[in-house]
Amino acid sequence: VSFGSVINACARLGRAREALQWLERMQEEGLPPDVVCYNIAMKACAKALQIDKAVALVERMDASGPSPDVASFTTALAALGHAASKPDRGHAVALFRRLVERGLQPDRHLAEVMQRLLGAAAFEELRLKLGVDIVEGQARRDVRISQRHMLSRQRLLSGERSVPYQAKHLQ
Repeated sequence: VSFGSVINACARLGRAREALQWLERMQEEGLPPDVVCYNIAMKACAKALQIDKAVALVERMDASGPSPDVASFTTALAALGHAASKPDRGHAVALFRRLVERGLQPDRHLAEVMQRLLGAAAFEELRLKLGVDIVEGQARRDVRISQRHMLSRQRLLSGERSVPYQAKHLQ
């Protein structure tokens, strides 16, 4: 069983603390977590309403790697939207600016999250000010492929006979 599988299982069960512990253990074992593992741990934190921890993970990735992707920023921003109190609009704008500075293109899902956080007019103003276009779902598709690849690896390691995702679509 891979660390990613365990982190994912913790996240599905809403056990953010355990997901974060496994992320740390993975690093202690000398295996740097990839962006998918971080994103899954962030989702676990958001689901458990541990907003600060979810946002801290994307900031940690931004500072020391792996490089956060659009899904990373989307998850952190969505977590801000789940805050019990009024969402921190300044923090949301700062995260969005970092995404743009990294050269990442926001997708429709991220745009919807930002519209909920800031309001449609304020997000449109920010988007135009930064000269950013919204792309059609490509980033989300890449994350789904990574997650399917991870599931195929899990099945392979467990002895299940399955055709990997990529092979199914090449036939």
